[in-house]
Parts: sequence; structure tokens; C-alpha cells
Amino acid sequence: MNNSKTSDNSKNNPKVKLLITLLIWIAIIFCISYVRGNNSVAISWNGSGMSAKDPSGQTYQINFGDTDSMKLISVSDYGNAAGGSQNPSYRWGLWKNDAYGIYHIYAASKTDCCIVFSTNDGYVVVNQDTADETRNLYDYLKQLFDENGYKISVS
Repeated sequence: MNNSKTSDNSKNNPKVKLLITLLIWIAIIFCISYVRGNNSVAISWNGSGMSAKDPSGQTYQINFGDTDSMKLISVSDYGNAAGGSQNPSYRWGLWKNDAYGIYHIYAASKTDCCIVFSTNDGYVVVNQDTADETRNLYDYLKQLFDENGYKISVS
């Protein structure tokens, strides 16, 4: 009988309850992270272009030889998904708005500026996780265009 009371006391112990609750939350967070996978948009570049990889693993290639212009803008309206997707942090794939019609986007939703490329395939919008990182990418790309002789209008 004494063991029974000890067992009951451990179930009512606030520290044990807290520990069990924490373990359950850690398991839930781990499972959600595992199921959702990587939830970011990755931008990478090489000598001839730039790649945008979305959270599903799809990659979109921007060939600088097929790019007419690049500009840094403030974001006012991303529009709506037109086959693209989003999570709380990022938007990717095909979207539609009044300014660009149907366009490709690979961008952090909370960043208030983005880089817009006008290409032979239409518009492509990208940014980084912060406005400063986006401006740094824009400056780097301007330098890259100059150094490699790309005839891209920059504004």
C-alpha cells in the first residue's frame, strides 16, 4: 500500500507534470519539423545565373543571359498564389498580381523589399531574409553583371 501512495504522489508532483509536458512539446515540435522539412527559400548563384530553391526542393534557374533588367523595389502587393505556395515565412512558385501578371517568386514574406528580374520567361521576384541582406545581394549582382559583361539594365 505504501508503494501505491508513493506512485500517486509522483503523479501529482508539479515537477513531474512539467517534465512530462515539456517532453511532449519537444516531441511535437520535432515531429512537425521533420514532417515539414526545410521551410526556407535558398538563393544561390554561379557564373551564368542564379538558382532559387523552394521548400519542396524544386529549383528555378534564372539565366543572366536571358535577363533584360533588374531592379530593387519596395513590396506593396505580392498578389495571390497561382500554382505557387507559401508558409508563414516564405512564398514561392507562380504568383499573380496586377504589376507583373503571373510571375515566379522566391521570397521571405516579412522582408519589405525584393529584387525583380525581367527575363525572357517573364518576371522573377527574389529576396533574402532581411532587407539589408536583399540590398547586399542586389549590390553584389550589380557588381557581378559589370565584371562579367552582362548587358542588364539595373535600376
